[in-house]
Amino acid sequence: MAKDQYYHVPLPGSRYTRVIHLDPATDPTTPIQCRLQHISLDDHPEWDGDYTAVSYTWESQRPSRSIGCHDGSLLVTVTCEEALRHLRHETDVAKLWVDSICIDQTTGGLTERNSQVALMGQIYKCARKVVVWLGPSDVYIKTAIDTIRDLVSPLEDDLGLDRRESQRQLQERARALSRSESQNTPVSML
Repeated sequence: MAKDQYYHVPLPGSRYTRVIHLDPATDPTTPIQCRLQHISLDDHPEWDGDYTAVSYTWESQRPSRSIGCHDGSLLVTVTCEEALRHLRHETDVAKLWVDSICIDQTTGGLTERNSQVALMGQIYKCARKVVVWLGPSDVYIKTAIDTIRDLVSPLEDDLGLDRRESQRQLQERARALSRSESQNTPVSML
C-alpha cells in the first residue's frame, strides 16, 4: 500500500529551517526513511551545527523516487536519493540538510522557499560540515576531486591561516588554475 504524501509542517519562525534525521540501514537497498526536525539557526554558531549540509545538482531531473518521511512519503530526484543512500550510516541517525527535502517545494511553499533561499548562506555556515555530492564515482569525478585536493593541500599545511583567509587563498588558486586551464584547452573543447 502506497504511503500518503508528506506535507511539511510550517516553520515556527523566520530563522528556522528543517534538518533531516535519516534512519540508519546496514543494507544499502533498504528503503530510505527519515523525519524532519525544526531547528533555529540562532541556536547553531557558525561551523558548529550538529548537521551536515549537502549540496548536489538537480540538473533537469524531476522528483521521481519516493522516500519515507514520518508516516508519509516525499518524492526526490534520482541524484538526491543516491546522495541519501551514500550518506546514510549503518548504525546511527545521520542529520542532514538537503534543500529539496528541508524546504517545502510545493506550490503552497513559495513564501517559505523565498525566505529559506535568503537564509541558505547561513544554513551552510551553521553546518558542522558541507558535503558536495557529485554523483557516483567516475573518471570526471575523480579528476574534480584530484583538482580540489591540489588546490587545498597547500592550505592544509599552513595552520596559521584562519578559515576566511584560507577561503580567500583557495578562491585565488581556483581562479589562477581556471585561467591556466582555459589557456591550455583546445578550441574544440570551448
